[in-house]
Amino acid sequence: MALTDVTFTRIDTPPLQDEKFSYQMENWLTNLVDVLNYDLTLLENSFIRDTVTLVGGVATVLSDQIKSVDSVFTSLINAVNPGFITVTIVDGVSFTLTSSNGADASTYSYMITKI
Repeated sequence: MALTDVTFTRIDTPPLQDEKFSYQMENWLTNLVDVLNYDLTLLENSFIRDTVTLVGGVATVLSDQIKSVDSVFTSLINAVNPGFITVTIVDGVSFTLTSSNGADASTYSYMITKI
């Protein structure tokens, strides 16, 4: 199970050389693009997603990136005796999905959102 990142498209620097903007306006627009691209990088690093299949109603995903304040969202992909899912996080180590049905062998997609 490899963790995959979300990727956003970057904003290009505005083509201002042929326009009649003041230096201050050109500088402001260039800085705005830089800040937006930086913020996109922060957003990319705040989402981690992948899939996991439960065995005997349990699946543990190792991740040194997970923190107890993060949120783990799940979505059922392939139902095999599904139950209700709870998530337990071990800070900096892993998170575990546990089903209320010990025979659950369903596949779930998950997304970790970093706080």
